[in-house]
Amino acid sequence: MKKIKTAFALPLFWLLFKVSKDMHKIQVDGQAWCQWQHKNFTLWNMCSLFIGFKEFRNLFYYRIGYLHHLIEWIFPRMTNLYITTPRSDVDSGLIIQHGFATIISAKQIGKNCKIYPQVYLGDGVRLGDNVTLYPGVRIYEACVIGNNVTIHAGSVIGADGFGFAPDEKGEFHKIPQIGNVRIEDDVEIGANTCIDRATMGSTVIHKGVKLDNLIQIGHNVTVGANTVAASQVGVAGSSKVGAGCMLGGQVGIAGHLTVGDGVKLASKSGISNSIPDGETYMGNPAMPGIKYHRSHAVFRNLPDLSYKVRQLEKELEKLKAQLSAE
Repeated sequence: MKKIKTAFALPLFWLLFKVSKDMHKIQVDGQAWCQWQHKNFTLWNMCSLFIGFKEFRNLFYYRIGYLHHLIEWIFPRMTNLYITTPRSDVDSGLIIQHGFATIISAKQIGKNCKIYPQVYLGDGVRLGDNVTLYPGVRIYEACVIGNNVTIHAGSVIGADGFGFAPDEKGEFHKIPQIGNVRIEDDVEIGANTCIDRATMGSTVIHKGVKLDNLIQIGHNVTVGANTVAASQVGVAGSSKVGAGCMLGGQVGIAGHLTVGDGVKLASKSGISNSIPDGETYMGNPAMPGIKYHRSHAVFRNLPDLSYKVRQLEKELEKLKAQLSAE
């Protein structure tokens, strides 16, 4: 049986891999498909003259789909979950749809990028080399992604920042968000993380930053190089987080603050003031680590202290009563 499968596989591989030099491999819901798009694809143009572009395209996809079904039967483990871009000249005008991914007038898609199904890249987006975009990633217009960046499923890069201004009636009006997001090299962003575009200028994620799932980065925020943040961290607009920081889960940083380099923030810390370099803060509102531990030592004994105070008050009342009787 294996020999028969191999005999069938060789001509099919030749057909699938030699027809076009711009082949993109896609799989959705376990069904692999192939799509070719190239302006100078001579056979495509010749057939479109006689059959019509739309009709030939549909027939082409239909036939290729059945060939890929057969390959899946021959080699069930050999499936591609993503579109691959082996060259860096796949750029303006590329559109990949059919429920898989949509790339609209991207300025640049670098080498060895992997774009999974249902990814959206807006107008003017730039991707560096070796970028991996998992299913459902949305990157809005004009955002820039560096080399060796991984963005996990459901993340949104470049949505509008939270900017509204009230009028004399107390009604809120949207402030246009005309900046972008710039993500530098070697960054990894977890699932369902949101990084808002700047009101003006750029929201910047510097080189080597690692962000966990479910993180919110507000507009005009800057995150320094090699900073790591655990799940559910929130950084409000225009704050600056230094290089080499460590943010525990559910840390909240208020807007327009500066967190220095090398700062460590324990889980659930609420940051309402700027923090100098190298500090370790804990608590809500946050305070230096040593002070927090001292405060916590008192806090956890509050029930006993409260009981002792009540007992002392009772004894004091008795003493007052005795003094009054005398």
